[in-house]
Amino acid sequence: DTVTPTPTEAPEDTVTPTPTEAPEDTVTPTPTEAPEDTVTPTPTEEPEEITYTFVSGDGGKWKKGSTATLDFVVKRNEDDSQTFSLFTGIEIDGDEVSADDYDAEAGSVKISLKPSYLKTLSKGKHTIKALFTDGSAEAEFRVTTDSSDDSGSDDDNSGSTGRGSGSSLSDDADAGAARTGDDSQPFQWLMLLLLSMAAIMVTGLTLRKKQK
Repeated sequence: DTVTPTPTEAPEDTVTPTPTEAPEDTVTPTPTEAPEDTVTPTPTEEPEEITYTFVSGDGGKWKKGSTATLDFVVKRNEDDSQTFSLFTGIEIDGDEVSADDYDAEAGSVKISLKPSYLKTLSKGKHTIKALFTDGSAEAEFRVTTDSSDDSGSDDDNSGSTGRGSGSSLSDDADAGAARTGDDSQPFQWLMLLLLSMAAIMVTGLTLRKKQK
């Protein structure tokens, strides 16, 4: 017998599934912090410049032969209590002076030049410089040899005194002249008396001759 094959159905189209994309990672936004208030810095003032000043002794004088010291005082414009601790020494006319030739003590800083050192200086003007770790100060002084080196006002006073003495001498001379005149008056009276007596005698003699 002939077997009639059973017709087979055509296979259905196979649907290939579309591959799905992997989901992207979800990025969770980081919460932002609120900005802090901006603080504007307060501008600071610049510190004042440190200066030192001779408050005593500037323009002083020392006479050769004197046994006195020549004293100076130096102050600091800020925190004067530190002045002495910051003091390092002095110079005279640019030359360093040995600590044996002066004394220094606190209050601001008091400097005393010894007479044994001062007598080595020449006559005239000199410059003293006080030295500190953070600055310096300068002043001037004079070394004199006699009173003629003093100020002009003293000379003027001397001149006035001289003129006054001259007036006194003139007055004394006038007084002397007056006294001399007074002393001569008795002599003048005596001479006048003698002349009068001589005149009387001459007159008497003349009368006697006429009578004879």
